[in-house]
Amino acid sequence: MDTQKPEIKFSKKWYNIRIRYIIAYFIGIIVLPPLLGWPLLTLAGVLLPILIALYVGTRGDIWVNSLKNQQFPEKLDIRNRDHDAFIIIHSMGAFSSYSYVGLDLLIPHYIRNRFPFKIYHCHNPQEFLDVLKNDKAKYLWIIGHGWQGGITFKWMKSPLERYSRKSKRTLFPYAKIRDDLDQFPKKAFIAQFHCNHFDNTYAHNESLVEILLDTFEDSHYYITDRVSHVISIWFAMRELIPNVTRKSVTESEIQSGIEQDSGGCSWLDII
Repeated sequence: MDTQKPEIKFSKKWYNIRIRYIIAYFIGIIVLPPLLGWPLLTLAGVLLPILIALYVGTRGDIWVNSLKNQQFPEKLDIRNRDHDAFIIIHSMGAFSSYSYVGLDLLIPHYIRNRFPFKIYHCHNPQEFLDVLKNDKAKYLWIIGHGWQGGITFKWMKSPLERYSRKSKRTLFPYAKIRDDLDQFPKKAFIAQFHCNHFDNTYAHNESLVEILLDTFEDSHYYITDRVSHVISIWFAMRELIPNVTRKSVTESEIQSGIEQDSGGCSWLDII
């Protein structure tokens, strides 16, 4: 079996700014303007990025929290139709904020162009693996928490647990799928929109791009070597979407009576 790692090119756009520069920006905008007699600049400098983050996060929530937007076409046969998998790695409590950032761009673009897609709501590693095993889920957009070598499901601590050093999270290193790689078909596109920093505290930092990508070309993947944030994810998707080319769904497929298949991940319960 060929396990040679390809050389990946990390995205280094203006929006892939390192977290230390973000911290330096907020310190500078809080400290310097008042010293120069421009207190309103501090207010504007602090509020602007926060308002942008709230805006893009809220837009994603609005588009996803609608049953009709969970997949296209409505009766998509995920076992027989190539489609894009918008994979949400769900965490709980405060960690669940902005889980849907960028989907306000993806969903309308795909529906407008009749590109088939399904949102997969994954709450544990097994649900995520079920998506990877589906050879018809050829294009992966992974949103949530993680690091360069895997995904993280985070859980809030109870009041009694807050003083404990024990972490409440479930880690899934991508390298684990190498133990049974024959079960996982190659993918035509992979975008890791979780954090992609190299973490020396983990044994595995091998990206899914290196393991499962079929055609290793720049336009077939997205990955950074940095911590991601709401604004960087939204602008990255905004730049990627115009270059997406897929086979459009025919009118007969839209009108077909094929029953839906959840494909291993649970749906949002919408009341």
